[in-house]
Amino acid sequence: MKLSKILFESDVYRLDSHKIESFGGSLRTYHHSPDWTQSGLSKEDEEVPEGMHKSKVLFAVGDKKDVVPYMAPRDASRLWTDDNIIYFNKSDERAIRNHKAWLSTFDGNDFKYLEDSNEYVSSSPKEPLEQQQITDAVGFIEQNGYKVEFIDSVADKAKELDEKGIAYNAEGL
Repeated sequence: MKLSKILFESDVYRLDSHKIESFGGSLRTYHHSPDWTQSGLSKEDEEVPEGMHKSKVLFAVGDKKDVVPYMAPRDASRLWTDDNIIYFNKSDERAIRNHKAWLSTFDGNDFKYLEDSNEYVSSSPKEPLEQQQITDAVGFIEQNGYKVEFIDSVADKAKELDEKGIAYNAEGL
């Protein structure tokens, strides 16, 4: 993975459950390989594995569409496909429809681009250009190019797609 220092002409985005008042104070500690191809959350006092580094950073994405799958509550299973359909369990529908989040928009020049994961990191983020509360989760998802389907079982859908050889991304399975 290459860590790019290219200047960006676009913004970067992140979603959070609550409005963040101090982004410098909300950095999380990660251990990671020098090129960030391997990383994971780390505790402040945790020993860093050999060959790894420890950094306090804020993650973001460069395309608003990439935050869409994370608009649902963290404990809601989800699966999304390359044809822009996002599936949720019917049992989570009420929680998803009632979920609210904050979309923060940052100047991309304040972040470093991680090519392999298509993510951005900053160890010294400035205040966001804008923070917007999203109060209609399904509407936000649909406005950003996804079709939403509530199904009986996201896990069963994953098995079905696996059997058909169809690629997907998932969280919470």
